[in-house]
Amino acid sequence: MKKIKYCGECSFLSITEKQQKFQMMDFGYCEDHFCKKYGKRVLHQGHHPNLVALDECYLDTCPICGNNESQINCPGCGIDMEWLLGLDEE
Repeated sequence: MKKIKYCGECSFLSITEKQQKFQMMDFGYCEDHFCKKYGKRVLHQGHHPNLVALDECYLDTCPICGNNESQINCPGCGIDMEWLLGLDEE
């Protein structure tokens, strides 16, 4: 099972919770949260107001050595990131 990681402060997030609240007050609607890096919608998944990061984000930074070269096998320590984070399970 993967650990939950949030992306509320990520620079790739299309709109923050705060921006959504202002949009709702000003216009009566608000945009969905969208990841500009991966082109996918980001959801709360029951963790409101936090936004649960996409699975792809888990491959961005190795929790063992901190390398952030976004590769399946970490070039820093060699560990298989999909296995480590449980993303290789069906």
